[in-house]
Amino acid sequence: MDGLRAFAVVAVMFFHARAPFSELGMLGVDLFFVLSGFLITSLMLDEHSRTGRIDLIKFWARRFLRLAPAYWLYIAGVTLAIASGLGWTQEKYGWTASDLVRSFWLYYCNYAPWPIWEHQVVTAHLWSLAVEEQFYLLWPLILTMALSLGLTRKSTAIATWVLVAGMAARNILVPPYMDLRLEMRGLAIVVGCAFALSMAAWPGLAEVLGRRRVGETAAAAVLLLLIVATLALRRGVLDMQVLWAGVVPVLAVGLAIVVGYLWRRSEGPLDSALSWRPLVRIGRISYGLYLYHFLVLHLTGFALPGMEASHPGLYKPIRMVVYLVGSYLLAYLSYRFVEAGFLRLKSHLRPHGGHEPAKSAA
Repeated sequence: MDGLRAFAVVAVMFFHARAPFSELGMLGVDLFFVLSGFLITSLMLDEHSRTGRIDLIKFWARRFLRLAPAYWLYIAGVTLAIASGLGWTQEKYGWTASDLVRSFWLYYCNYAPWPIWEHQVVTAHLWSLAVEEQFYLLWPLILTMALSLGLTRKSTAIATWVLVAGMAARNILVPPYMDLRLEMRGLAIVVGCAFALSMAAWPGLAEVLGRRRVGETAAAAVLLLLIVATLALRRGVLDMQVLWAGVVPVLAVGLAIVVGYLWRRSEGPLDSALSWRPLVRIGRISYGLYLYHFLVLHLTGFALPGMEASHPGLYKPIRMVVYLVGSYLLAYLSYRFVEAGFLRLKSHLRPHGGHEPAKSAA
């Protein structure tokens, strides 16, 4: 799972750096979403099976300790930047600078008007963290309520797939490009939830997804889809509306199959490749990499003054190296000196006796 996270965050980082053939690197966010939906749902179902309930307070406490400390440290810097006048804000659709700052702290900046603040270069990626937090707030409530009302896992899985179909239909009927709201970009998360529920409801499906041929075929199909879509986008054959409405749902399903396969822990080349130690190390600090990389990318422009004009052939590769290394170092320092202490507290709130893959997922 950490190997998948590594691919997701590196894809996003290359996309934001505008590296060649990285036009669809933004879909690394959707891989994160599928992982979140699948893993969180699987862990909650596992807890319910063992204890007969889901402890929502402990769940939210674990999420808070994992995500909030580093994020709020970053947002504190953003708030100071806005307050000190380093970036201008303009009222847009009734949103003021105070509204924007509040949306960062309370995780609803994905509903903010896009051009309200000049420094989107250091905050534009935060919409996805807001989507995830909204999911972490709502989905445990919905799943707990469904299980408390006596709905079977099969019924809950079917209802979730109906929700997936409704969201997909909405994205076809309503132009979703640059629509960052939960009800649009949260589709991949719900696909992950639906797959986790389906595997729990139908053991035969879990057995099928655990087969090596199924997992490796799905991974190859996802890779092929990304290559074809990238070439189509570069040649102008594919537009963004078709991408969001058509490609993303199919991609999310393919990614969910891969995640389901890895969850079964089937041995094979795919599992071995994703368990490569450098990938695992990147995956473990992927949250920090995602959180800080936009800031580092912005700062590299100031760190290499004049090089773009004086050495245009060297500027891009040197800036890329500085950007990647700087992002990794900052994420590593954040993980060790900011996040690690809170993660130790979080470990005391983890349900006992969970599924083995949950150790790296939770």
